[in-house]
Amino acid sequence: MVTKERLNYGIDAPGALIRDGDARKIDFPDDSFDVAVTSLALHNIREKAERDQVVRKSIRVLKPGGQVANYAVKRISEYRQIFIEPGMEHAQLAGWLYWRLLFCHLLTATKPENR
Repeated sequence: MVTKERLNYGIDAPGALIRDGDARKIDFPDDSFDVAVTSLALHNIREKAERDQVVRKSIRVLKPGGQVANYAVKRISEYRQIFIEPGMEHAQLAGWLYWRLLFCHLLTATKPENR
């Protein structure tokens, strides 16, 4: 069944939970998701401490073996360092990607299985 949310986001992913809101207020329990994605959002958060908090929360809600993806305009090296600190595996930068007149980075990492 294609719900209004799936139609709006242009995806068909059975069982996918899509939330749009303030990333600083993630209220999900630890180890809840297989994948966490932030896309062109973190640069809108002015305070570094709050941006860092969002990145850490995206790691916290991942299940062991889960993957995180951060599609960002700037500060990608800061986010990569936050991924590395708790031992995220395969923290990889995809390089510059072009999207609607913006050059962006895609950073991905995997939460270790042994957490």
